[in-house]
Amino acid sequence: MKWTKAQQTAIELRDKNILVSAAAGSGKTAVLAERIFRRIKDEFINVDRFLVVTFTKSAADEMKERVFNKISAEIEQFQQADLMNDNDLNLLKHLEYQIEILPQASISTIHSFCKKIITSYFSKINIDPNVKIGSEAEVAALELDIAEKVLEEQFDKENNNEVFYQVIDTFTNLRGLDNLIAIILKIDKFSKSTVFPTLWLNQKVDMLKELKDITKSIWATTMLENMKSEISDIISLYDNIIRLCKEPNGPYLHLDLIVDEQQQLKSLNVSNLQTLATSINAVKFQRLTNKRQDCNADINAQVKDYRATAKELVIKIKDTLVTFLDKDFIDQSILSNKVIEEVVRIVKLYNKEFSIAKRDRGIVDYNDLEHYALKLLVGLDENEQLYYTDVAIELSKYYKEVYIDEYQDCNNVQEIILGSIAKASEHGATQFMVGDVKQSIYKFRLANPNIFIKKYQTWAKATSTDIKEKNVCVDLSQNFRSRENIVNAINDIFSQIMSPKLGGITYDDDAKLKVGNLYNETEVDPSFVSDKVEMHLIQTNLLEEQEQQANVTSEYISSHLEAEMVATIIDKILKGEGNPKKIFDTDLKEYRDVQPKDIAILLRAKASSTYFEEALVQRDIEAHIEIDSPFLEANEIKFMLSMLQIIDNPLQDIPLLAVLRSPIVGASLDDLVYIKNTAPQEHFYTCLQQYLLDTAHVEEGTIVSIRWFYDLIHSFRKLNTATTLEDLISRLYTESGYYRYVGMLKDGKKRQANLRLLKIHATKYEERVESGLFNFLQYLKKVDKVGDKLEQAKVSTSENVVRILTIHKSKGLEFPIVFVCETHKGFSSKDLQGELLLHHELGIGAKYLEDNFKYETLPYSAIKQAIKQESLSEEMRILYVALTRAREKLFITGSISSYNKVLQKWLNYGNRNEEQILLNGLKTNSSELNWIGKSIVSLKNVISIVQNNNVNFEFNGKSTWDIKIWNEKEVQLKQDEDRAKNELDTLLNQNNTIDYSGHRDQIYSRLDFFYKYNDIINLPNTISISDLKEIKQGQSNFEQVRPEPRFIKKDIPIKGVAKGTLIHEVFERVDYLKYQSRNALQDEINRLINLNKLSPEVKNIINYKRLEAFAQSDVINRMRKAEISFKEKSFVYLLDAQIIDQKYQSEKIVLHGVIDACFIENGNITLIDYKSDYINQQILEEEISRIKKTYQLQLDLYALSLSDILNLPVQEKLIYLYSINKWVTME
Repeated sequence: MKWTKAQQTAIELRDKNILVSAAAGSGKTAVLAERIFRRIKDEFINVDRFLVVTFTKSAADEMKERVFNKISAEIEQFQQADLMNDNDLNLLKHLEYQIEILPQASISTIHSFCKKIITSYFSKINIDPNVKIGSEAEVAALELDIAEKVLEEQFDKENNNEVFYQVIDTFTNLRGLDNLIAIILKIDKFSKSTVFPTLWLNQKVDMLKELKDITKSIWATTMLENMKSEISDIISLYDNIIRLCKEPNGPYLHLDLIVDEQQQLKSLNVSNLQTLATSINAVKFQRLTNKRQDCNADINAQVKDYRATAKELVIKIKDTLVTFLDKDFIDQSILSNKVIEEVVRIVKLYNKEFSIAKRDRGIVDYNDLEHYALKLLVGLDENEQLYYTDVAIELSKYYKEVYIDEYQDCNNVQEIILGSIAKASEHGATQFMVGDVKQSIYKFRLANPNIFIKKYQTWAKATSTDIKEKNVCVDLSQNFRSRENIVNAINDIFSQIMSPKLGGITYDDDAKLKVGNLYNETEVDPSFVSDKVEMHLIQTNLLEEQEQQANVTSEYISSHLEAEMVATIIDKILKGEGNPKKIFDTDLKEYRDVQPKDIAILLRAKASSTYFEEALVQRDIEAHIEIDSPFLEANEIKFMLSMLQIIDNPLQDIPLLAVLRSPIVGASLDDLVYIKNTAPQEHFYTCLQQYLLDTAHVEEGTIVSIRWFYDLIHSFRKLNTATTLEDLISRLYTESGYYRYVGMLKDGKKRQANLRLLKIHATKYEERVESGLFNFLQYLKKVDKVGDKLEQAKVSTSENVVRILTIHKSKGLEFPIVFVCETHKGFSSKDLQGELLLHHELGIGAKYLEDNFKYETLPYSAIKQAIKQESLSEEMRILYVALTRAREKLFITGSISSYNKVLQKWLNYGNRNEEQILLNGLKTNSSELNWIGKSIVSLKNVISIVQNNNVNFEFNGKSTWDIKIWNEKEVQLKQDEDRAKNELDTLLNQNNTIDYSGHRDQIYSRLDFFYKYNDIINLPNTISISDLKEIKQGQSNFEQVRPEPRFIKKDIPIKGVAKGTLIHEVFERVDYLKYQSRNALQDEINRLINLNKLSPEVKNIINYKRLEAFAQSDVINRMRKAEISFKEKSFVYLLDAQIIDQKYQSEKIVLHGVIDACFIENGNITLIDYKSDYINQQILEEEISRIKKTYQLQLDLYALSLSDILNLPVQEKLIYLYSINKWVTME
């Protein structure tokens, strides 16, 4: 094989630590295998003296196979030689020995290597050498058990401190402890991605404890640097606006105002966050002039769009920084450390109990493997400095070189483990690390690409073997995979969007792909092969507002339409009507027609995969979804678990009904009704027993299969107590006939494989944990609760299928034709949500709970910003991985509401005076499609396509593109709708007096069935007090009180109900127990407005004199002195539904509401409710009477609920009438 100069350098360099930055398709695996082989052959080093670490077992197996093949080929050459000298004989003997020891060589995953050294040195860490690695599902279920146990024990403690209950209030909700458990597990797992988890936790808690001067904290410094960077980007945006204004045909009248705004930003005081907050709050934006000016309309529109973007970004910074002017924010940030310290205490308890539980079961998880290996290799001295152990020194002297594949995916723990093998002794192993930081896409696995980046930026670049430095970097940038136009397209995109701030590195000449795969096109008609990258966009004609809300309906429509569009394109290609018509077969070494197996559809997430499969299948194109599906979601597994549940306990109605209705039994709905009517108040199994007694003489119809099913369950209930789970399930498959049945269905092989997998899981559970069907079913419930920890069986399918897979699944693979789909979808913000966030450097940040509201703290805000930046960088790398999978043809597809609007936004950022697109344009409205669109609109080829005559900047790109905009009528979905409509019209136009089937009367009898519990259908499960009041007063019914969807609601003018709502918000947010004077109340309201906790309109409607009178009233003074008082307390209460109507005699309804205020004095409750109703004081007595009549029921329900919940009597029910400053005592 002929090697490039860079490859040759990477192979031949010796006695150095080498970082190989290997771009996609650059032959890194071949280089790594060749280097190992050369060292074995040329230096007579045994293969077991190399440590080769990969991140997947398949990659390790492939590496072993490559080394084996190279050694075998060399041996075969010797064996074919006529004569061999002594050197040849020695080398042959050496190579044959390598074949012998290769199976035991250290070519494995990182976890296999850790297991190997733990087994070898088990006595040093007091661990059983035969310990087993627990399955992901087994470990997850155990984690849940231990977390629940630890929290239960904490609740049972008599001396719990106040902070513990603050943790409970902050991180739990009405649904239970699930959220807190998730946080405990999250912190524990995250800490284990650090070298010393307990030390990391202690250090991060100490960081919070030491938070005294907020301006000097790491979080304030980090946020300040981020803000300064954002402001710098905005100033650069203004540079572009000024440039446009100065164009010969630019909107020159805007120039002075634009320059003034930029100057305000340049003059900001960025000494610290407080000074920045104060100075940016003073930045003012004036309206652009409306004066008529002779300028280009497109440039004027672009100036306005840029300026609107700049203004929006400044306002966002203002909103973020306004909290730093609030003393409460600083106090909350400091107080949050107590909550986090308590959570960390619980995490440590959990970790201790979890370790004991795993030891008792004789299992370890993958984190344990890494940390046990760490314990063997490194330690901390009394000054908390890292030192290497004797084991590390011994291994360092044994191994000659450490090879690490996919180095960009290393985490901190793995870096120390592998680094210790090289660094523990003075002349220890060298390191050969291969990876591509542009393909680091495993943030969710806590990979740290900064490890790679730091070395890449600081190590010397080696272009030949003649280099003195010990640590060197080699760039492999020649791509041997893709056609030239695809390589050019990737370079054209990423040279404009990737940077150290977004993506991790500069996409310079070293990073750019170089064409290495020169396709021989003399053998084929040039029009038959790919010559352009194609972008296909479907216009959904959805309103932009709908698209932004990403509601379920719009997502469904756009995904279906795009799937139909992609399927139509693929159909044309396979029929020879599209491009390409031919692809080069790398195995046959010749061109041939395109087949389904040549095509891959890549998706960012798996949610829409079935839409694409269905669209292809409808066109008779075989497709296969290569996406891991949850094991417990498979229908055959659901059915079998229902069977097992019935065997365990037949008094479970839902699984029993599911099995009776299944094809195995075949009971009809009528059968179920007849069965239930035998004993309406009993469990369905009891009804079934009675039904079979009543029909003992009947031997026809479904009764036969129902009786067979009952006998089967009865026999297996006896068997359950006398056999193993494996035997029970095996016999159930056979005797029920279900295993044979699923084999005859579509995907029968996979269904049967899933059933076999269920039996394997049951066997392993019984071997490792405990026996018994009940315990196994409980275990599966826990596994289901913690998520997709069990995967469905993988079976081989026809090779000639279109493959549908996620971008993550596609990494390391390549396909002749690639569709990168759903590029329009915005990036997930899941990592930014939740009450607690984690970061390796910034530590732990949590929201702070006060007065039932959760506020962001300084650490939380700083971590949130950092994660957002890192997530955007990873999304860019994910896009790089997707685009580099294509060998011959690349399609980009997506869904848009309006092509013209989208194009205009792209052009705004295409018109610039530098190669890199402004960061503002990449960070706002981020999606893969917008990144690509903004990159390609300045290409010469694309400029002509979009007919943009006002581009002042033409990007010097080499790629050629084709863009097509589709509409709904061009895809099959529209035809399906028309066909369905025609079929419906045919049905509706039938003559209903004709008996077409001979069963007319029976059909009509069924359709006219009247459900005797029809009234209960409209009875809601839950209802608010205000809605219940309206129903009782005859102002509405159940249909009217259904909540209005959020996307329907419009802005309401500040009057009537809206005004009352604002007044109520004042009472809710303002602490009137603390603030009594008018000035104090006014200052507090202004503070809340500045923090965006109250609407600015409040200033125009609130009466401060009246508010002061309320705060100083006798009732509120009593409340201040009360034993217990609270405001805005939500509650739920189970109520007899008869309160609505007597016909609901045995029904219950959940009542929910919020009590405005309440206090307890002398063991009695006083209820307070604020009302802002208009009161006509000329007829005051009548109005008071009306108020009492209107709200009596509401106050009675509050009193009933609260009295029952607190087990205390209600002595007083009071209404405060804000409009007349009067208290009213209710009956």
